[in-house]
Amino acid sequence: MMCPRTIWLDHGVIRQVGPTAEVIRAYIDAVDEALIGETARPGGSTLDQTDAIAVVGATLHDKNRRATSDFDYGDVLRVGLSCVARRDVEYVQCSLTIRGDYGPLFTATSDTFDCWRSGPHDLECVFESLPLLPGLYRVEVQVRHAATLALPLPRTIAAFRVTTDLSAFGSDSLVGATKSRGGFLAVAYDWRVQTSAGEQVLAGLRRPTIMAPSRRR
Repeated sequence: MMCPRTIWLDHGVIRQVGPTAEVIRAYIDAVDEALIGETARPGGSTLDQTDAIAVVGATLHDKNRRATSDFDYGDVLRVGLSCVARRDVEYVQCSLTIRGDYGPLFTATSDTFDCWRSGPHDLECVFESLPLLPGLYRVEVQVRHAATLALPLPRTIAAFRVTTDLSAFGSDSLVGATKSRGGFLAVAYDWRVQTSAGEQVLAGLRRPTIMAPSRRR
């Protein structure tokens, strides 16, 4: 049986008192805000300073390249990565994973680059559509190269919310949406990389249009 009223204590300080549902919602929102703020902090996404490649920045944009951390179901998600190669590195590959509360949901892995010269390298991964229920999601990155001694652990570089109201899905909502709390999804994506040699568009993942999520009208 749930208590009708709850007190939220934060290190001995009362943050909120009221109906249990409202206090829990406020607590979850505060945790979400803290995560988004932490990943947006300059330098917060930097990888191991001893590695040959560092991710020194990450950005999230919508279809129209507007910076945002709030998306709707079915929206385009653009993830930008600013990387620095501290020396010439061979066989570079980057993976981005979208993770929910219950585990990883979908991943985009780039082609393997034969060589990255010392200096800046900017990558963008464009996810065609977000088949996700409302909630908070994390963006994780793994960068591998010829000098990597072991499989690198994924690092959280950004976080975003899907804000579409559940009522928008209706009783006949897509099965894919109901799986966004756990399980693995197939989401189409493209990669682009910008270096001193210019921009390169890489082949990504494509799906039959019958599998693509769409909104109810």
